[in-house]
Amino acid sequence: MKRVKKPKQKTIQLTEKAIEKMKLDATDKAVAKASLLYMVAMKDEFGYGIDEITKVYVRASRYALYLDSHLAEMEDLAKTLKKDTGITIRWRNT
Repeated sequence: MKRVKKPKQKTIQLTEKAIEKMKLDATDKAVAKASLLYMVAMKDEFGYGIDEITKVYVRASRYALYLDSHLAEMEDLAKTLKKDTGITIRWRNT
């Protein structure tokens, strides 16, 4: 009986700059998709218009700046949400 040969894995080399660009592109796509989903859900569920959706988007952007500036951590936001609403968010693979 002949054994099937496994295809060889190609080695790909990327610069750190290329890897960072790929990460940023993936993040941008994920954020855009998530933002779109939540904006459409706000419109459908609550009847929000452009003014209300813009207010939510601006506030979320401000929170993102807090995270980027290390003024807050994801754990802080998750704890606040749980304390105020009882909702537990798993934002890591834990």
